Amino acid sequence: MLRATLYEHEIRRAIGMPGEGDFVVDGVAALDAPEDRCLYFIDHKVTTAVRESLAARNGCIVIVRRGSVLVGALGRCRVLEVAHPRAAIASILGFIRIEQRQPPWVDVRKIAREAVISPLAVVQGNVEIGEGVVVEPFCTVGPDVVIRRRSILRAGARVNQRVSIDEESVIGANAVVGSEGFGFVRDEAGNKTRIPHLGGIIIGSPLVAYAAATTVSSGGTLLIATGTGSGVTLASGAQAVIGQGGVLAGAVVDNGTLTFSGGVFAGSLTGGGSLIVPQFQIFALNGPQNFAGAVTVKGGTLVLNGADTISGAVTISGGALVVNGAETFGSAINISGATLEIGSSGTAGAVPRSPWAKLMTLFKR
Repeated sequence: MLRATLYEHEIRRAIGMPGEGDFVVDGVAALDAPEDRCLYFIDHKVTTAVRESLAARNGCIVIVRRGSVLVGALGRCRVLEVAHPRAAIASILGFIRIEQRQPPWVDVRKIAREAVISPLAVVQGNVEIGEGVVVEPFCTVGPDVVIRRRSILRAGARVNQRVSIDEESVIGANAVVGSEGFGFVRDEAGNKTRIPHLGGIIIGSPLVAYAAATTVSSGGTLLIATGTGSGVTLASGAQAVIGQGGVLAGAVVDNGTLTFSGGVFAGSLTGGGSLIVPQFQIFALNGPQNFAGAVTVKGGTLVLNGADTISGAVTISGGALVVNGAETFGSAINISGATLEIGSSGTAGAVPRSPWAKLMTLFKR
């Protein structure tokens, strides 16, 4: 959940809806996060399960599309109908940013005596910098940034607001951490408006094993550059990136976006979000897995080793899909400029693909 206290009259004013109201919410949450006193939005058809789940919550405000017939049907929740729910939530996120409603990560500026900060670096506002940290020339840090002990920021690195860097991490020269994302929404006039990204970034270290049941709320980002993440849950709108030295283990629930840029996957994968395998990377699923989301391979390799079920769309673009077991696909496999390899024990039934796909290689080992 993105924590920010909001009053109903403020929400109404932000989305251009008349009235006052007496509800107060504690933040913005994804639909699958069953919280009381939260703001939700729905931009699609409402299922019976979602309706029943919302009706069981207390003191929530739910923004829906006009004509939803949900007004008065969600128990102790207040329903606000608008023309474009996604544009409305973007306006509310903008209000949260302008009014600085999010609680800070750092309340007091604290820089350890043992930290070595170049006089040519800029450190802004409330930050927490641990002992042995080195900040080289031309770096920019903060505000609301945590850099733990013995980490290094190489020359020219820029660490923006709401970033936490754990022990003994290294940020490369001229790297930018925490830059604004590229999500857009159109308003009623058809103009594109950037969706504010209010989540923070957490960078781990070789000394850190992420606690079990780590949850990344909507808008948040988890980066496991090194170390182990166990039992990670991504809410809708959240994302996680697994780096070359990272390990993702335990029960992983992906309802957001999981990008596998290296490392090792040693867990179970469920959820209905998206899985992305970038160029030159290899992602292996050692079944049985049951993933309802979409899988996109962008020049990397997806290896399926048996008894996996992938219900969402599978797109292989310039990479490879290797099938070594009895796999079940729920929709067409779109293959473009890629390789499909079915091993000696592999079965994928009839493998449908889009009529415009270019299949470079198809063989059975």
